[in-house]
Amino acid sequence: MKAPNKQDVITYLKSDRTLTGGKNLYNKMIGRSLAIQNGFNRMTDTTQNKAIMYYEIGKLVGITEREIKIYTSKPIVKAETKEKEIIPIYTLEERVLMIDPNASREELVQEAIDLNEVSKIELPIIPKFSKGLPGNKEMIAFLNENGIVPVKKKKKDLLQEIELYKTQATEKTSTEAIKTLLDYRDSLISKKLNESPIEVKQTLKLYEQFPFLRDKDCPDVYKILVNDMITAYTIYTEEQPLLFSKATLEELAKIAATVKNNFIENKDIWEELEYYQENKSPLGKHAMFLKMEVEKSIKELSTSDLNKKINNLRSNISRNKQKSTDPKRSDKDKELSLELLKKQESELEVALSELEKR
Repeated sequence: MKAPNKQDVITYLKSDRTLTGGKNLYNKMIGRSLAIQNGFNRMTDTTQNKAIMYYEIGKLVGITEREIKIYTSKPIVKAETKEKEIIPIYTLEERVLMIDPNASREELVQEAIDLNEVSKIELPIIPKFSKGLPGNKEMIAFLNENGIVPVKKKKKDLLQEIELYKTQATEKTSTEAIKTLLDYRDSLISKKLNESPIEVKQTLKLYEQFPFLRDKDCPDVYKILVNDMITAYTIYTEEQPLLFSKATLEELAKIAATVKNNFIENKDIWEELEYYQENKSPLGKHAMFLKMEVEKSIKELSTSDLNKKINNLRSNISRNKQKSTDPKRSDKDKELSLELLKKQESELEVALSELEKR
């Protein structure tokens, strides 16, 4: 989200000036004070409060108090209407679930402020003090109220004490609020998992483990792999207990093969997701990537070359079928021929499908 600039603030002072508009603007600004922001959230709509808001917003972009008075002394001018951005409305639970627990501290503090109803954050607010000796007395009273007995009573020393209190109190309150918010998020995820069928549970866990799956620019292949992974996991968990049932040896062999294949499939996809998470590039070992490469190379062939490719594949498939069952060959050689046969049959299927489209 682009932070508001000086022109945005001027436009606000000329055409808006509402308390809500000012809060929304300040919340997006660079250099904003979390304490002031928290104070704005408690403000009532009065002329004096709005004047304070104008001053704080203007200060962040270099607009003087005099310039603010000039802008706000004139009648409100209706701003040029732009095409209204459609902003999705999320429930409280959805907003909490969308929090990235690995975000920076500043971002998490902002989340705590925005989700005050969950975090219960209360940042310290420093009142304005009078000038001279009365102000010093007010500062001493403020410090005493917060459990601090200042040793030095000069204005400069008192201001330093107040600034130190503000920093420490903000740090402590923010830390507690972030913990409260993330604890609530964890309990919410646990609740959702307990209420969800196995497919949904796996999806939530995967999005938690691999946040890039939510990115708009996430390659489609990973979304397909995730669906395949959930299917493989579901089959694995459903079939695995059957290994201990009273099945025949033949049935047990079939179940064991299914369990093994789906366990391997799950493991292979997991490795692809972990590698992309760390490197932002594909590992490329999964059969899905090989298929994509084959599809790409076949699409690039001319129709004449595609027909040649199909004929060659058919010849190779016939040859490898014989090799894979030849009793004179070793088990290792037969296994290699069978593996090559499966690859060529898959490639032929893609080639024939492409030829039908032309």
